[in-house]
Amino acid sequence: MKLIFVLCTSLLAAPACAQTELNLGDVTSTLGAIAAPGTASYEAPSQAPLNVGQPTSVVGSNFISNATPPSESYDQLIALTPSVQDIQPNGPVAQQNYGESIRGFQYSQFNTMFDGIVVPGTTSSFSPQTAVYFTDHDIGEVSVDRGPGTADTIGYATFGGTVSILSKDPDAVATFNPYATMGSFRSDLYGLDLETGAQPGLNGGAGFIDLSDTASGAALSGTSTARKNVFIKWVQPLGSRTVVTAVAIVNRSYGHTPYGAQASQIKAYGDGYALNGDPDSQDFTANNTDTYNTDFEYVRVLSKLTDALTLTDTAYTASYYHNGYQGADPNGTTPNLFGVIYIDGKPENVADDVPGLAGHNDFRNEGNIFNLSQTTFFGSVDAGFWIDNTDNEAFKDTADLSLGNVPYSTSARVSPLTYDYNDSLRTEQPYVQANITPVQGLTLIAGFKYLDVTRGLDAIINKSTLKPAQDQETFTDLEPSGEIKYKINPDWSVYGQIAQGFLAPPLSVFATTDVTALNPETTVNYQAGTSYQGRGLSASFDGYYIPFQNYIASQKIAGATIYSNQGGAVFKGFEAEATKTLLYHTALYINGSLNDATYDNGAQVAQSPRRTGAAGLIYDADALAQAQDHLYASLLVKEIGPQYGQDTHKVDAYPIKSTSDTTASIAYTFAIAPKKLVTVSIDMDNLFNRQGIVGLAAVAGNGVTPLYWTEPGRSFFFSLSGKFR
Repeated sequence: MKLIFVLCTSLLAAPACAQTELNLGDVTSTLGAIAAPGTASYEAPSQAPLNVGQPTSVVGSNFISNATPPSESYDQLIALTPSVQDIQPNGPVAQQNYGESIRGFQYSQFNTMFDGIVVPGTTSSFSPQTAVYFTDHDIGEVSVDRGPGTADTIGYATFGGTVSILSKDPDAVATFNPYATMGSFRSDLYGLDLETGAQPGLNGGAGFIDLSDTASGAALSGTSTARKNVFIKWVQPLGSRTVVTAVAIVNRSYGHTPYGAQASQIKAYGDGYALNGDPDSQDFTANNTDTYNTDFEYVRVLSKLTDALTLTDTAYTASYYHNGYQGADPNGTTPNLFGVIYIDGKPENVADDVPGLAGHNDFRNEGNIFNLSQTTFFGSVDAGFWIDNTDNEAFKDTADLSLGNVPYSTSARVSPLTYDYNDSLRTEQPYVQANITPVQGLTLIAGFKYLDVTRGLDAIINKSTLKPAQDQETFTDLEPSGEIKYKINPDWSVYGQIAQGFLAPPLSVFATTDVTALNPETTVNYQAGTSYQGRGLSASFDGYYIPFQNYIASQKIAGATIYSNQGGAVFKGFEAEATKTLLYHTALYINGSLNDATYDNGAQVAQSPRRTGAAGLIYDADALAQAQDHLYASLLVKEIGPQYGQDTHKVDAYPIKSTSDTTASIAYTFAIAPKKLVTVSIDMDNLFNRQGIVGLAAVAGNGVTPLYWTEPGRSFFFSLSGKFR
């Protein structure tokens, strides 16, 4: 492509597009030039690049486009990588995933980024809400960084790692790309991707708009998902030294949400039980509904101000509007309503009415990421800042679902509201970093960042206390980090890292009369590893040791999450992955990890599998029957080792046995006319139909009865897409 090519450079290695005259170094690929068709790097489902300074696994565009249906979500794409767990009780299409963890670090303890921007989430616990912003069809690459990164790594929870999602880049030529997926669980997805190609009259500017509509009955009984998504991206060079990238996403999702099931219910009704058709039940499908309306936009400017000075500035905003209601204790032990309840302060006699909860959670997030990089005689110096602000409004009340979600209370003097508040979260993170190259092949990176996190709460009715509250608390920390990287030869590198991590307490720190009850979580990460990228072999190995102080664990009871400091914990282990090309266009992939996450009393941290592993074969060949055809096939299995579902008060409870999942895919691309390609693919999940309990969902309202997630049964998905010039 002569007019434009894709760059991956910025504060967080996010993509931008520029004319070929804008040469900012060897940044055109995360994986490097060795990742050519037929090489181990190209065929690998996951691998560690040569230039990393911490354990990293990258899932590239070749695997995403050929081995996964467009209905999957980002966390299903990373499920094969070492030390990663992702529970998918509702199947690959519903995009309702639970139990995601990396080395035992939970969903709210590591960052999720999209194009270098922290994906906004619930302000209460930093939980990102990725499944309501973008779809798999718009993803070009996903990487799992299993460490806190360097000083320029932004985010709320860098000590647990970063899942970095990069959107796909505009095509070089104008194309018309319809696509569709149909399959198990009454699943349908239809989409249309329109690519403008590089426009000579706009200095090579290019973009696309991707429209999709998804509907699925989902694997669990009574559940479903309906989703409409619009994704727009434009990349515009301005002269030869500046590029502007703009992205806009609008999404609407609606679904019936599962909450897990008791072991006795699973035994009686099957592994796929979640909700039912009984209107008098708290588990009734229509009593458990969620609606999400979201948007996500950013504008990024990348400019080479001088031959030695590069500027990157990203302004962004996102919204999240969630309305929903649910049974008071779905599949739990809380009885229905009998006797007298109070509606608007007036008594009402009821018999077998369904108690529930109704509420909303609405926020707007905005921020800016700024970076300057100055090349010097010894390497480079980077400096910048991240400013992020979220304002949130949330309420929830008890509702009589039998009377049409009417708010009620059990006393004339008690409000139906369980909480009603506005909260804010502001993060400021300046940093400075030096990248020193004393000799060829050796890079030393040293820097520090300063974190300033301020939480504010203005509650009419606060959670737990049920009283008014006005609080504000600021948490600060100075985090040093250091990395050493050495490229032994063009194919082999080694690295080491020491870095400090920090996570501010969740909003529940204010749900008590003592706002100092919880302390920030802190870590020190020690890890080292090596990566090899040859034509026939891609391999990596690493080890890590992470002391964790003030560990905050949670327990979910009747829909409420309770946090407590659990003292000290240590995370340690080894990880490895490799891809080896074989004869006849085939490649072998294998990875594994041994993970140990234990408290100071020896108890295992909840939802931290003791091992993970994956293995499989890949076939990838061109020009079998005609010059433009392409056949791709894969057979892969992932195993998750034993774990515990809960660790309240450093006591292990609810053991979960080892589980495994086998996936298979085959995709064939062929030409129906010159410059008109069609791809037909079949994807199969849980090929051997293994079923059973795979994770703890919650604990029922009595605080004793566990609710579990189960493995969905075997599923098949047929996809058809075209690329017409």
